Amino acid sequence: MRDKSNIAAWGRWGLVGAIGGIACALLVTLWMLYAGVQDASSALIRGNSVGFQAKLRSDFSDFQERPDKEDLEYILDEHAEAGLRYLAVFYENGEILSVGHSHLAGPKPQKQKRRLKAGVPLVQDGRVLVLSRVRITRPKTRARPRARARARSKRPPLLFEFEPLESNSLSSSSIRSLTIGAGASALLLVLAILLFRHFLRWDRLAQKAEHDRRLQSLGQMSAVMAHEIRNPLASLKGNAQVLQLLLAKDPDNTTQDSIKKRSEKLRAKSDRVVSESVRLETLVNDLLEFAKTGTISPTSCDPAAFLRESVARITSSGIESNLECHSEGAPPLWSFDSARMHQVMENLLRNAAAAGNTVTASVSGDSDALVFVVSDNGSGIDGDPDKIFEPFFSNRSHGTGLGLAIAKRLVELHQGTISARKREGGGAEFIVTLPKLKS
Repeated sequence: MRDKSNIAAWGRWGLVGAIGGIACALLVTLWMLYAGVQDASSALIRGNSVGFQAKLRSDFSDFQERPDKEDLEYILDEHAEAGLRYLAVFYENGEILSVGHSHLAGPKPQKQKRRLKAGVPLVQDGRVLVLSRVRITRPKTRARPRARARARSKRPPLLFEFEPLESNSLSSSSIRSLTIGAGASALLLVLAILLFRHFLRWDRLAQKAEHDRRLQSLGQMSAVMAHEIRNPLASLKGNAQVLQLLLAKDPDNTTQDSIKKRSEKLRAKSDRVVSESVRLETLVNDLLEFAKTGTISPTSCDPAAFLRESVARITSSGIESNLECHSEGAPPLWSFDSARMHQVMENLLRNAAAAGNTVTASVSGDSDALVFVVSDNGSGIDGDPDKIFEPFFSNRSHGTGLGLAIAKRLVELHQGTISARKREGGGAEFIVTLPKLKS
C-alpha cells in the first residue's frame, strides 16, 4: 500500500512537472519562432528597399529634364499599392522637392539625410526610410563632350519612405501568435501552480487525516484497554481476596466435608485467576502486535502445504469444528512471509470455527495472484463487511477486535487485499489475495 501511495504521489508531481514543462517549452518555441520571423522580416525589408531603389532609378532615368512635383506625385501614385509613401529629391542649389507624408523624415528632411548612410534602411514604427541616388538624363547640348559627360554624371540624393506591407503583416501575425501562446503558457503555468498547491494541500490533509486516524485508534485503544483490563483485574482482585480469606481460616475443628468444600472453592477461585490472567496476556499481546511496525521477509513457499499446516495448527489447538482443506488449484511455489501469513490464516480459521461447525479453507492461484478463501456456515456478517477490519470492532463478548485488523495489516504488507462477504447459502466468506513478490 505504501508503494502504491508513493506511485500515486510521484504521478501527481509528475503531472505538475509535465504541465509546467509543456508551458515553458511552448513559450520558448514561440519565442524562437518570433525571433525567426523578425529575422525574416528584416531580410524582407532589405529586399523591398533594394527593389524600390531599382524601380525609382528606372523611373527617374526616363526624365529628360529635372522632374517637377507633378512628376514625383505620378511616381508616388504609381508605387502606392506597393507601399511607397514619401519621396524627396535634394538638388545642388539647396532646393528640396518632396511629395507624400513621411513619419521618419520629419519637417527637416535634410537633417535625416545627413544621418543616413546610402542604401542602409532606417526601420521604425512600421515605416522604412532609405537614402539613395538617382540619375536624371539631360538633353543633348552643343557643349564640349567633357562638359556633357560631367552634366550627365550628376546624381541628386533621393530620400524615399515606404511601408513594408508584407513585413508588417508577418510581424503582426507573429506578435499575435506570440501573445496567444504566451497567454496559453501563462494559463498552463497557473494551472501547474494551482495543481501544485492543491496537491500540497491534499498531502497535508492526508497526513492530518492519517494523524487523526492514529489518534482516534489510540483513543479507542485506550478505552478498550481501560475497559478490558479493568474487568479482569476486578475479577483477579476479588478472587485473590477470597483466596486470602480462605487460606487465613483456622484449620482446627474442621471436618472432612468442610475441607473438601474448601478445596473445591480454592480450586475454582484459582482457575478463575488463571483464566483472567490468560485473558489479560492475550489482550496485551494483541495490542503489541497491532502497534508493531511491520516488516515482512518473503520466501518461496508451497501454498498447499502452508494451508494444511495452518489447518493442522487449529485442529491441534482443540477447536471442535469440521475443517475441510482444498488445495487442488494451488501453484507449486509462491513468495510470501509464511510466519506472518500463518497469523492471518489461523485468525480467519479460528473466527470461522467460532462462527459455525463447518469450515472450508481453499487455496488457488494463477500467474498473477494467489487466493486464499475461508468460509463458514455461521450467521453471516451484519452491516458493512469492511467495518469488521477496523481496530477494536468485535461481535464477541470477550473479543478484543484486533485480530482482523492485524490480519488486514499483514496482508497489506504483502501488497495484497483481504475482504469479507456474505455467502449465498448462509455464513461468511473471507478472501485473501496476494500478488507475486520477489523472494
